[in-house]
Amino acid sequence: MPLKGCKVASIWIVKQHGSTPDLPGGTRQFELAQSLARRGYEVTYFLSSFHYLLQVEVKLRAGEPFRVERQNGFNLVWIKSFPYERNDWRRVVNTVDYAKRFYVLGKKITRLNPTVKVPDAVLAFNLPLLTPLCAYMVAREYSAEFNLEVGDLWPQTLIDMGALKEGSLIVRLLKSIERFLYTRARKIVTPLPSISECPSLMNFRNKVTWIGSGINLANYQDFAGMPTGRNESFNVLYLGAHGPANDLFNVLSAFKRIQRLGYSNIKLTLVGHGVEKEQLVRKARRMNLANVTFEDAIPRNKVPEVVATADACLFSLRKAAIFNFGINPNKLADYLGGGKPIISAAEVKNNVVQEIGCGIAVPAGEPQELADAVIKLYGMPAADRAAMGYKGRQYAEKFLDSDRVTEKLIAILGL
Repeated sequence: MPLKGCKVASIWIVKQHGSTPDLPGGTRQFELAQSLARRGYEVTYFLSSFHYLLQVEVKLRAGEPFRVERQNGFNLVWIKSFPYERNDWRRVVNTVDYAKRFYVLGKKITRLNPTVKVPDAVLAFNLPLLTPLCAYMVAREYSAEFNLEVGDLWPQTLIDMGALKEGSLIVRLLKSIERFLYTRARKIVTPLPSISECPSLMNFRNKVTWIGSGINLANYQDFAGMPTGRNESFNVLYLGAHGPANDLFNVLSAFKRIQRLGYSNIKLTLVGHGVEKEQLVRKARRMNLANVTFEDAIPRNKVPEVVATADACLFSLRKAAIFNFGINPNKLADYLGGGKPIISAAEVKNNVVQEIGCGIAVPAGEPQELADAVIKLYGMPAADRAAMGYKGRQYAEKFLDSDRVTEKLIAILGL
């Protein structure tokens, strides 16, 4: 039973491209579900069994349309969806297929599986837009409150990245869905601090509240600020997506400059997956970069241990207008939670690295300035780098811990 005074007993969390600690990717919603369950709520988390980063089926057998698992006191509902290998028409089919399957299953799952309780409230992640649209329709079926989490601004991000053209038919359609969701949502929560300044949300400011990203800091307790113990090299870690938004070709150029200057003991490891990874590997090989290594994406529960191996962590984003409304990348929360000094090559509204002094910030797309920042951090006394990392850890404890975020969410939604 929920804690005394709670109005809502059953909460559904819906996100197609979610993940669990045994897989790569963000586990924000998983940790939120776990934290809510500890407080006595009945939680069901719906996500796709086709993993968006690995691009493989990770949970379901052939012919198995869905599966309900009980973990950490709540339900995980894995739903099959159409496979794809790259960002082409198959990914569009995947989006439509998952939304349809969720809608059909959502309306009847409480009859198929008695452990899944009828929802009193639904919290849907806003991407891809068809899934929260179906979540709204399912919420209506159960007379449940519909709430929205906005983690990215679509279609504006796609427009600013050059993937879609402003005024096109698909953009007009996506914007109409976006407005519909904002209108129908009782509350809108977001980890993006300046999102209410976005034109598409200007008329919904009274609904929008910022909450932190929410990571389980207890997982970092044994590793936060831990020295690597490898004095022969200075290890810089990049952890996360290898896609157009991450501007990693700029990073390769910076480390080429570092190599030319003779800093052979400064090393970069890029851990993750993405649509540009193969191109990046080939580019690094052509550039003869002896100081850059690529590693596969890792399960979420291995992240604290991997972050602990770094002397510094790298955050990189290409310059784009959309980032003026704030960012909330998983990797940045991991770096902060791990107590590591951060090198930030980005131009964003909420530049935490610059604001709290937990590292060095440089403009996006400037390989010379990025190289200089890496060298400057390398040349600092270890105690100064540790002090930077400590500032980041303090920030994470104050704003990003999943338990704090959960308590804030409960208050916002009136649960």
